[in-house]
Formats: sequence, structure tokens, C-alpha cells
Amino acid sequence: MAWPGGKDGAGVSQRLINQIPPHDVFVSAFLGDCAIMRRKLPAAVSIGIDKSRANVERWAAEQSRPDLRLFCCCGIEWLRHHFGLYLVAPPHSAAKARRNEQKVTKETKAGRRRTGPQNLATVDRPPHFSAAAAVVAGNGDAADGLFSSLPSFPSVQPPVAAGAAKSGGGVPLITDHRPLTTFVYLDPPYLLDSRRSRRQLYEWELTDDQHAELLDTSLRLPCLVMISHYPHPLYARSLAGWRSFTFQSQTRGGRSAVEQVWCNYPPPAELHDARFVGGNKRERERVRRRVRNWTQGLARMQPAERQAVLDQIAARWLPA
Repeated sequence: MAWPGGKDGAGVSQRLINQIPPHDVFVSAFLGDCAIMRRKLPAAVSIGIDKSRANVERWAAEQSRPDLRLFCCCGIEWLRHHFGLYLVAPPHSAAKARRNEQKVTKETKAGRRRTGPQNLATVDRPPHFSAAAAVVAGNGDAADGLFSSLPSFPSVQPPVAAGAAKSGGGVPLITDHRPLTTFVYLDPPYLLDSRRSRRQLYEWELTDDQHAELLDTSLRLPCLVMISHYPHPLYARSLAGWRSFTFQSQTRGGRSAVEQVWCNYPPPAELHDARFVGGNKRERERVRRRVRNWTQGLARMQPAERQAVLDQIAARWLPA
């Protein structure tokens, strides 16, 4: 379906998928119609988050993927709960808390206040905070840790194909207990002053303060993060240390627009999904032809000859 600001334009999703390294958990914190999640190879666990109940239910009705788990809530809140960021005060909040603590101390000494100083660990914690929901579950956590620490937000589960292995939460089982790699993709509603129309397009827009909160949260996430937005001074300042690139896209009205992407990791040497390798449609077709020709050549070989070739390829390019 057509979605404002969607990444379903010609070559857009392919360009972004070509920047995504291997991962076990994929999180789309502003789900929308997420062409990235739809087109790339699934992760072991794919998490979609959207404040629109209708959109979450649409995904649940359309998708029958055993990897998919959907949440109807604020993506920023979900991330901060899931990665335990409410347990640690960000620098600006810590400074504010220190000022408040000094004020409380002065008022207490003057006899105008009886409460004790503010605890920094509770800064920015909302009333519905749950310590159990704030357990960190990013890189370094075992699979069972991920499933047991998903936040207690309302979720909607798509139907699971018959015979698919799943855990109690309706997501695929990861049987080995190696560290997980989490990839978070953030494609929020763009700042209004960065759009040509300057008008609201979504049921749930973000205010300038919420964009600032999103950027603060992104900088503190202990995992791989990719962010999409139009070029904007707020994002440029906040993500100055991140790798960035731009590309041309088209708006819904057919106008040309410049999109910018920020990543907190270097260019990946290995991709999660290499089916779209190539900078444009012609390059992708050339790579597909080469893959097809080489695959057919291998298929024509005798088994021992094919094994000899594949053994050399594995020894030269695949990790031990």
C-alpha cells in the first residue's frame, strides 16, 4: 500500500538493505508499512512497533511469519524500556537532577521541605515504569533472555504457519545460546519543518521534543542502529559522530527529495541479505546474472569437482 514517507520507492529499500549487517533480532520502532522488514530476509525475531492500533492489526492480518512480533505503543518508550534506559539518567537529566537535589537540600535546611533528595535512578521514569520490563536484552544476551524480557506493552501476534517451531511468546526458537545481535531501524515521522508541505501526514506525529528524545535514546542504544530522515540540523548535530550518506528519492507527489541515513557502525563487510547488491537497477541485474551463471556452472560439475571449488571458496572467504 502507498504510505507517506515509505521506503518502497524504486531502489530505496534495496539501498538500505545493502547497509544492514547480519543480525538475529530486527526492530522497526516506527513500523508504518516498513518496506525494509517486508523485503529483507527475516531475522530470527522481527519486532514491529507502531502507535496505530489499526496499522498493527493490519500487519497481523496480512503477515503469517513465525518471526514477527508486533507491539502497539510508542516506539521511543518501547526502546527505553527494552534496553533499560530508564534505569540510567541521561547527562542532561542528571544535571537537572543535581540542580533539583541542591534546591531540595536548601529548602530542607530552611524548613520549607521535608522530602529527601531526588534519586538519580528514577529520573525520566514514567508512572507506568516496570523494573521487570526494563531488563536489558540487546547484544550479549542469550535468546531466552530476549524472550523473557520483552516489555509488557500490549502486543498483537500474527498467525503462525502450521508446524513452525515457536516459543511460548509465539516467536521462533533460537536453540543455541550465543550472543544475539540486535539491529534497530528508525524511520520516524520526519520533522514538520523538514517537509515541503509543512503539514501533518500521520495519525501520530512527533513533536520537536520527541525527536530530541528519540535522538538521545538512539545514542544510548547498545546495538546496531540505522536512522532515516531528511537532512536537518538537529539530526546533523546529534549524530555528528555517526557514519552518514544521502541518496535521491521521490515524494508521493513525484518530486525529487534528498534522504539521509545515519548508522552507528562502519560499512558492513557482510550483509544480512545480499540479494540486492548493486548501486542501481542495472548493477543489481548484472550481479544476479553472475550469480545465476556461476550457480549453473557449479550445478554442471561432478560432485567431487564442485566440492573442491566450494572448499577453496570457503577457505578463502568464509570465517572459520
